[in-house]
Amino acid sequence: MMSFPGISLEDLKKFYGELKDGEDNQRKFRDFISQEKWKLTDFQRWLDEAVQKKLSKEFQDIVTLLGKRLGFSVEFGYYSQVPGKTPYDGLWENEKLRIVIETKLGTWIRYDINQLGEYLDRVSSERGGNQITYGMYVVGQTEDLGPLSDQVRGNRYVNRIRIISHAALLKLVEICERTHLKNEQVSRILIPFDAVNVGELVELIQMLVEEAISREGPGLPPLLGSPLVEVPKVSRSSLSDLEEGDIVVCPSRPEGVDFLKRNQAWGFVRIRREPRYFALYVSSPIHAITHFGEVEKVAEPKDSRVANPEEYETYGVGKKVIQLKAGSLKELGDPITKGTQPIPQGIWYTTLSKFLRANTLDDLR
Repeated sequence: MMSFPGISLEDLKKFYGELKDGEDNQRKFRDFISQEKWKLTDFQRWLDEAVQKKLSKEFQDIVTLLGKRLGFSVEFGYYSQVPGKTPYDGLWENEKLRIVIETKLGTWIRYDINQLGEYLDRVSSERGGNQITYGMYVVGQTEDLGPLSDQVRGNRYVNRIRIISHAALLKLVEICERTHLKNEQVSRILIPFDAVNVGELVELIQMLVEEAISREGPGLPPLLGSPLVEVPKVSRSSLSDLEEGDIVVCPSRPEGVDFLKRNQAWGFVRIRREPRYFALYVSSPIHAITHFGEVEKVAEPKDSRVANPEEYETYGVGKKVIQLKAGSLKELGDPITKGTQPIPQGIWYTTLSKFLRANTLDDLR
C-alpha cells in the first residue's frame, strides 16, 4: 500500500484546523490516522514532528492509536476537561488489562502524579469488570526520563504507573510486528513485574529469545524460483555410514522448509566455519530438527544456486549461503524434538555421533 511522505501534521492542521473535543475536525483527524494504509514509518515521522512542533493533541491521538498495533482495543480520550468524563488521553484494553494513557511532550509533569493515579481509580470504578487498571505516561522527550521517574517512584501509585518514551513505544510496535508477539506477551512487557518473583522476567526473556529464533531463515521467497525438490524421508540410523564431522544446526520458521527444498541450500547466515553437515531446526509448532544434508560449500549468495538472493528479507552484507551436495538433503523420519533446555539463539554446532544417538535436543550439547 502507498505511503504519502509529503503529508505532514502541519499540512493536516491547515486542513482540519485546531482539534477540539466533540467537534467534526476531531473525528476526521482520528479517522484519517486510523486508516490501514499507514505504515509504522508514517507514525514515527508524525510523532517526531509533533514533539518538535509541540503538537500535543496530535501526539496524544497517534500514541493512543498505536495501542491497536500492539493488539489492544483502543479508545481515544479527551484534550481537556469534559463535564462528567474522566479526562484521560487514551485507553488500551484487553480481557485482563486496562491501561490509561497519559501523554506528555516533555518530562516535567505540570500536575501531580496523583492526577493519573486518580484517573486509574475512577476508570476502574466506572467500568468495573475483571481487568486490572494501570497507567502509562508516554513521553515525547527521549534523552532523560529521570526526573519523571523520580516523581513516580515517590508516589503512592508507583506500582500502577509506568513510563515509556514515544521512541521506545515505536520500537515495541516494530518488535511486535516483526516477531508476531501476541497481545498477552506485549502486556507482560508493559505492566509492572513482580519484584520478588524474578522467574517471571526470565520467562519473558526466554519467550522473546524463542520468538527471535522463529524469525531465523531466509524470509519470504521470490514469487518465481526453482521448483520444490522431493526429499526422501530416512531414519537417522541410515546415516551411520557417513564420516564423523561437525553439523551446523540452523533455526527456521516452518515456511523456511520450502526454501531449503527449492534451493538445496540454506541462507542467509553469518558463519565462519565450513561444517561437513547441515541440520534444520524448525520452530513452533514443530520444535524439532527435521532435515539433514551434506555441505558442499559455504558461499557468497551471488555465488550460490539461490536465485535473486537480494530479494529475500534476511539477505545482507556479510551473510552466506550453506549450499548442500546435490541429492544429499533428507527429511528425518525420526526428528529430534525439543528437550527441557532453552534452544540456542542463532546457528549452533554439534557432531554427527551425537546427532545419531540423540533422543532430544538436550543430547546434542
